[in-house]
Amino acid sequence: MIIQARRRLCRVASFTIAAITLATAGCGQPGTQRFFLTPPEIQPTPAGPRAAAPRYVRVSRDLITPGFIAATGFEQDHVTGETHAFGWINSTSLDFVQNEVLSSSAPSESRAGLQFLDEDALRGVAVDPDTMMTREPVLAKSTGAYPGSNESRDYHDYEELTAELEALAAGSPALARLENAGPSVASRNLWYMKAGARLDAANGGPRTLLIANMHGDETAGRELMIYLLRDLLGGYNRDERITRIMNGSQVFVMPSMNPDGFEDRQRWNGDYKDLNRSFPDFTDDPNDTINGRPPEVAAVMKLHDRYAFANSLNFHGGTVCFNMPWDTKPNRQSSEKFGDDAYMNSLARAYTSSNRTMRDNHGGTFDHGVTHGYEWYEVDGGMQDWSIHYRDTTHATIELSYAKTVSAGNLETVWRENREAILDFLDRSTFGVHLNVVDDASGATLASRVEVTTSNAPRATGFRSGLVHRMTPAGTWQVTVRAAGYVPVTLQVTASSFNGSLQTVRLARAS
Repeated sequence: MIIQARRRLCRVASFTIAAITLATAGCGQPGTQRFFLTPPEIQPTPAGPRAAAPRYVRVSRDLITPGFIAATGFEQDHVTGETHAFGWINSTSLDFVQNEVLSSSAPSESRAGLQFLDEDALRGVAVDPDTMMTREPVLAKSTGAYPGSNESRDYHDYEELTAELEALAAGSPALARLENAGPSVASRNLWYMKAGARLDAANGGPRTLLIANMHGDETAGRELMIYLLRDLLGGYNRDERITRIMNGSQVFVMPSMNPDGFEDRQRWNGDYKDLNRSFPDFTDDPNDTINGRPPEVAAVMKLHDRYAFANSLNFHGGTVCFNMPWDTKPNRQSSEKFGDDAYMNSLARAYTSSNRTMRDNHGGTFDHGVTHGYEWYEVDGGMQDWSIHYRDTTHATIELSYAKTVSAGNLETVWRENREAILDFLDRSTFGVHLNVVDDASGATLASRVEVTTSNAPRATGFRSGLVHRMTPAGTWQVTVRAAGYVPVTLQVTASSFNGSLQTVRLARAS
């Protein structure tokens, strides 16, 4: 399918037909016939392992009641509108839908309020759920497919991704180390690359984590992480900013958190679990343990336990925006917002300033590409809020493309739109307050938890030891350092990019 390089709305379907036509040149011109909508009757669910697969639906917002959610397990997609939303219902709830929603005795508005969709056909384009009109992504023309086209920059399957990462690590042994966070459901490794010039230093600088492809059918981030690693490793001692990033931080890159979902061309992991709804949620699932979690979620939780991350991004697809916390609770009042909201907002504005496609996404809950998650749509059990609340990471979500599944030929375009923004984020993630908190009597770095507050934000950030990297905007800040059994100390510190040096802070034991 060829997609034009401009954005606009084209009528593609009504609810009475199953096939639609996508215009390749203009609205109403002949195009490629695709099947988006299935008839309103429930289609039989295939037998075998696939019987548990959720079904993709279009639902009127009036129908999305607590009772409907409880009965169907409805999980809303981030493709939403004013009157309708896309989402998934459990296959096991089809009897309820047939009997209560689509039966002849159900109210007509209920019957009209739910349609089953062909999720495979929808992944490659962006469709407005209210109008069922396609919004053409701002991407170059391409006939590239996912995966398996013959273009020079195609998607890597699992074996190819493994080989690529192994080759990158072998080619730059002083700068890169390939590690495995753990297995997927199908025993594929969750590879991540640890990159930096201080890999073996006791204090290698602040750690930044980038994760992509946690939804298997949101694919662009998987390849962008490879492009990024090539730039970081190839640009060291050649590019000033890349050299500063590599000298001043450790960058952790996980191209695919959901390798099974990618191979199966589906959102879910191999057990049909949504990984971005499966983390501990401090509002309704405060059990911060790996017990009972999908193996991919458990692996990422353990990765956070092994390494404390200062800043983090995770990459998705389906719209174009910088999503700020919180996802699971409101952000309308200042008291409700994330304690580092101002700092996060500065990161968001910097990111969108170099991504015109993202910046042009304006209206509704989007402010020139920036949104607070809950006000967009609520997500419970997400990785972003978990890592902030439970692991003191400053974490945001990037939506890279209007199409969830970007054709291989358009990956270069998405990379060009995001390369500068990602490198700038990594550069800013070296910047802040860098301290060595020691016992005043012995001079030894504290081995227990240290808590730091800075005058630029109300947030108190915890660190596992006296080695502190508190990311802040540029400026001179009042910094208060606390540790159990010690007298707090407040001092003035000027933020800087980490260069290997730490400012010593001495804490005296409380009498």
